[in-house]
Amino acid sequence: MPRRGSGNQIRTDDSVRLELLSSGHARQLERFELNNRDFFASRIGDRGDDYFAHFDERLAELVEENRVGTSLLGVLVDPREEVVARVNITDIHQSDSTEIGSRVAKSVQGRGIARTGVRLALELAAAHGVRVVHARVAADNPASRRVLKVCGFEATGPAPSPDGSSRAFTGYVIRLGAETEMPRGEAKDHS
Repeated sequence: MPRRGSGNQIRTDDSVRLELLSSGHARQLERFELNNRDFFASRIGDRGDDYFAHFDERLAELVEENRVGTSLLGVLVDPREEVVARVNITDIHQSDSTEIGSRVAKSVQGRGIARTGVRLALELAAAHGVRVVHARVAADNPASRRVLKVCGFEATGPAPSPDGSSRAFTGYVIRLGAETEMPRGEAKDHS
């Protein structure tokens, strides 16, 4: 079981921390997004130049979502204090639209970072009273589908594509209990 850390973090046994997004992550997060922009664009879709032109304003909006409790927007930070992934659970106040999404740096693919991030984010969501979380994954992304399966999600069928994507997506759902501790599965992910 992860140990609760100080402030907005949960520590894991493997030294990757899930931290709720704060303004203190601004430069690390911007560097993460810029360094992986082409990689993410090829797999998820490009955020566009406007995202980076208004990065600080958008970050402030996301931090506010965490503050008021409508979302749990997090970053995974490695021992070098670098952001290596993002894991977001949005709309936690609306059970029919609560959704998890993640993105992992290209440099740490295949090391279980996605699985760790999803697992920790779901544990945090359960602690905040969230009982149902939806996800959607591109049909041509088997690694992310494996991550969801290992973490206990069940496929629900075709799902709408995110804005800006023409790819086919599959929906997933998981039901959380009050004392949710996610499976630790040994399957390797490559996302």
